[in-house]
Amino acid sequence: MSTLLHITQKEFSTFFSSPIAFIFLGVFLATTLFVVFWVETFFARNIADVRPLFEWMPILLISGFEIEPEVDNWFDKNAVKRTRDKIAKLRIGALQLEKSGKDWVLDGEEPTELATEAVNDLVDYLANLSVQSVLDPDQVKKLFAEGPELQLSLTEDEGGDINYEFVKADDHFVLKTSDSDVYYKINSWQVEKLKEFTRAKITHSETEENQPDDGSA
Repeated sequence: MSTLLHITQKEFSTFFSSPIAFIFLGVFLATTLFVVFWVETFFARNIADVRPLFEWMPILLISGFEIEPEVDNWFDKNAVKRTRDKIAKLRIGALQLEKSGKDWVLDGEEPTELATEAVNDLVDYLANLSVQSVLDPDQVKKLFAEGPELQLSLTEDEGGDINYEFVKADDHFVLKTSDSDVYYKINSWQVEKLKEFTRAKITHSETEENQPDDGSA
C-alpha cells in the first residue's frame, strides 16, 4: 500500500508541477462547457439532466488522452530525479564535494584544483537518474544484506541528506533511497557511469597522468 501511495503522490506532484497540466484542464473544461451548453443547447431543452455530457464524454476523453497499454508507460521514470541547482553537497564513496557559491570544493580544497567538467558531469548524472520500474520489496530486500555495491548521498538546499544504495541483480541494479520505501530497477550503465567518477577523475591528477612528459631523456 505504501508503494501505491508513493507512486500516486509522485504522479500527482509531477503532473501539476508543470503549467501544461493547468492549461490542459482549462481547455478540457472549456470544451466540455461549450459542448453541453452550446452544441446541445442545454437551456433550450428545458430538461434538467446531464445526459448530453455523458454522451459526449467518451469522445472528449479519447481525444484528450492516448491510452498506453504497457505498465511501464504509466510509471514515472523520473521518480528519483533531483533539481541540479538545489544540490549543495555530494558524497560518493570516499569522495566528498560541497558547493561554494557557483563552484565546488573537494574536501575543503580550492575549487581551482577540481576538473570542472568532470564535476559538472557527476552532478548531472546523479540529478538526472532515471529508473525502469518499481520492484517487489520482498524479492529484493535480501540483496542488500551484504551491503550495497555503490553508496552515495546528497544534500539539497533547505533539506536533509538523501542516501542512495545500489546493489547488482542479474542484468540491472536495484536502487533504494533513504527518502522512500520503494525499491527501483535501474539500468546497469547508469551505475557503472557513476562508479567511473573517482578522486583522480574529479581532480586534475588523472589528466596530468595521461599527459606526455615534455622533459628530455
